Amino acid sequence: MPKVVKKTNRAILHGFFIALIILFAIIVGIFQYLIPNWQETEDNKSQLQAALDEYNEVQSTGISFEQVQKLSTASGSQTSGDAYLKNILKNVTKDFYASQFSNTGSTNYQAFLTQKKKEIQELLVSKEIQERDKKIAAILPAYVDDISIGVDAGVTDFEFVNYVESILETFNLQYEGSLGISQLVQYGTVDTLKDSSGLDASIFYIPLSLELSGRKSDIIDFLVFTENVGNVRIDGQEVKTYVDNRVPRVLSGEKRTANYNIYEHQIFTIQNLQFSEYLDASSEVNADGKDFVDFVKLTQGKEKFDIEVELHFYVRGLPSYEIEKQIQEYFDKYDALKKLVLKKKKELAQISADKNTSSIISLRNNLVEVELYLESISKEINGLKKEIKKNPQDTEGYDTLKTYADVLSRIEANLNSKLSKLEQ
Repeated sequence: MPKVVKKTNRAILHGFFIALIILFAIIVGIFQYLIPNWQETEDNKSQLQAALDEYNEVQSTGISFEQVQKLSTASGSQTSGDAYLKNILKNVTKDFYASQFSNTGSTNYQAFLTQKKKEIQELLVSKEIQERDKKIAAILPAYVDDISIGVDAGVTDFEFVNYVESILETFNLQYEGSLGISQLVQYGTVDTLKDSSGLDASIFYIPLSLELSGRKSDIIDFLVFTENVGNVRIDGQEVKTYVDNRVPRVLSGEKRTANYNIYEHQIFTIQNLQFSEYLDASSEVNADGKDFVDFVKLTQGKEKFDIEVELHFYVRGLPSYEIEKQIQEYFDKYDALKKLVLKKKKELAQISADKNTSSIISLRNNLVEVELYLESISKEINGLKKEIKKNPQDTEGYDTLKTYADVLSRIEANLNSKLSKLEQ
């Protein structure tokens, strides 16, 4: 009996130790599982609390200037691909942002923005803003089919020619060359391959090349006028046009008023200027202390003088007939490039392998790349054809098509350059 008891006790003791070891292993396992998860839970709680605090702060005062700057450059953000917004944000100062977009009142930020929007809308219809917009429109007029359509300070083909003629008449200049609108060029290009300059893509210029003849004094006044016409400075809600007394004239067809300023007209610039002869600069200042320009006008003003100029007159937008013409040109550009690629691929395929040069191989690869690109956009191009045909006033479709046309122009120029080198 004692032996049996001893065996039983040993068995019980052995089982107890085994159970204890198992229990210890279970406890260790539970701690190893729970502690990391508990720490992760605590971290998540801290992060959630921080996000909640940040959310409450945004709800109250709005996002900070630094956060706006980060959002504007963050990949995938709404502003990252918008050159116009990026250009605006780049010029916003911290002080301006704090004074205009930081909520210091008792309302939440949403209510603050609603009130700010209301104030801006009221400002936009105010007399001061309307007067400012009227001045800007006169300097950079909309190019329209018919002035009767209600566009403020719009300019038609006829009015443009009339404006140029009035300038030449004002400065008593004779001219050789056409005053009609034979070409419209976009000021800056829409570019999907690199950041845009931020310029408004709807601004165009009308180039005119003229040979001008007149007295030296009139030529000088014309050049001074060209340098300053449409030169404005926006000071808050007020538009201030450059003013001086160097050109004491009134544009032909207009009447002088108390506040008349000859520079308050459509802006244009001289892109190129050539003199038939040099001005006599033997003495820049006379005894009375006059500058070179005044001295020439005084001593040589009546002498005849000839110049050749290329002038750029700036307008906003295009009339409908020009838009339709350009749309067709864009589609034609796509079709012509496809035909060029196919034609050159066939020509290169006929060249035997032993005559392949690095230039030919490079061109062949380039043609394949262009062909793949044209294929990749074919669906959208065909879609644009249908949409624009259905809705000719689809400005979004027109802008998209114009973007593709700019890219295609660069591709075509690159191919023609390589083809030209190959033919040499």
